[in-house]
Amino acid sequence: MFKLRLAHLLIGVEHRYPYMKDFCAGYISDDPAAPAFTVCAAEDECLREQAASPVPVTLPYCESICLYRRIALELLAYDALLIHAAAIEMDGRCVLFAAGSGTGKTTHIRLWQDAFGERVRVIYGDKPILRFLGGRPHVFGTPFRGKEQLGSNISAPVHALCFLTRGETNHVEPLTPSQALDRIVHQLLIPTDAAQMDRFMTLVERLLTKVDCFLLHCNTEPEAAVVAYEGMKGL
Repeated sequence: MFKLRLAHLLIGVEHRYPYMKDFCAGYISDDPAAPAFTVCAAEDECLREQAASPVPVTLPYCESICLYRRIALELLAYDALLIHAAAIEMDGRCVLFAAGSGTGKTTHIRLWQDAFGERVRVIYGDKPILRFLGGRPHVFGTPFRGKEQLGSNISAPVHALCFLTRGETNHVEPLTPSQALDRIVHQLLIPTDAAQMDRFMTLVERLLTKVDCFLLHCNTEPEAAVVAYEGMKGL
């Protein structure tokens, strides 16, 4: 077993394969304190993950996916969620860009980097942890950075949540919490346990009332980043 420091929590990880420990380098902690919780993944769970994959994957890789899923579900008890989104910080303000796979999150944050240069810092490219601290949602990097491997072991308070959708022209529109709810549930790891589900919905409602939400219709032209920034400037 080894211990991770994620979202200001010490987490124990029991694993079969060296892949998981190597993968988590940079987040491993030698803190002698007891972990807040410990996760493990049974072999049959890893085999099911492997069988369900649309492309060939190894069992060590599948174990890492199963372990991260278990971590995310345990984190609900600590006011935290796993979200499928990319996170950037600009001028001290963090924005989450949420969208389905292949919609262009990575392309869009690179447009921000091109448009605004060093004012933009990429916090995380894919599936960060959101945790409420002091009543405010913060985004945290994890080792599970997605295929582009964008991000680092840093965190920042979240000021806005922006949903991306492809469009011929670029424009931004505000969303009410109820409108945002219809979109965000597709970008979250949803528990099956009833008690966890109650906690999950409470955290989602808190998130949507604490941050401003937007829908960005965008293409891949450089103008898209400027339009998004201007549309959310009043944060």
